[in-house]
Amino acid sequence: MQVETSPEGAAVRGAHEAFANPQETDTDERGLRVDGMGVDFPARRYPATMEFPTGPALGERLPEFTLPNQHGEPVDFHAHRGGQGAVVVFYRSAVW
Repeated sequence: MQVETSPEGAAVRGAHEAFANPQETDTDERGLRVDGMGVDFPARRYPATMEFPTGPALGERLPEFTLPNQHGEPVDFHAHRGGQGAVVVFYRSAVW
């Protein structure tokens, strides 16, 4: 049997050894195994009994904020809407 000595082979071998030796693996806060690497920044989650942060309540005035428009110019939300209702749309696009 030929032993792989490249860095890629070492990584694969390390992963296989982690499966063979589960006591040497790390777990995240949910108890999920993370083989071969530590968990530096596990995802944050909130217990069902705890209040979690939300935005303003329905009908509550939004805080002052400025966002760029489609031309990159800053627009003050409260100053530019003229006292009328408005909608802010957050759209994620791959290409503009």
